[in-house]
Amino acid sequence: IIAESGIRDVDTICTLKSAGFSGFLIGEQFMKENEPAIAFASFVDQLKRKLYESEGLRHDATRSGANAA
Repeated sequence: IIAESGIRDVDTICTLKSAGFSGFLIGEQFMKENEPAIAFASFVDQLKRKLYESEGLRHDATRSGANAA
């Protein structure tokens, strides 16, 4: 299931993910920014941190491909 509208923050994605959504279309939020690429990169980093925390993983360990408990 794909969520297509109104996504403005990481918490919204986490909520939708827990409700069964597996894809998210986000565009307008980033296009409003002066630097869309930087805003997107920051959003992705925040999302990764939030998801790793909720799964009990360390963010830095996943970058090297290692799983941490």
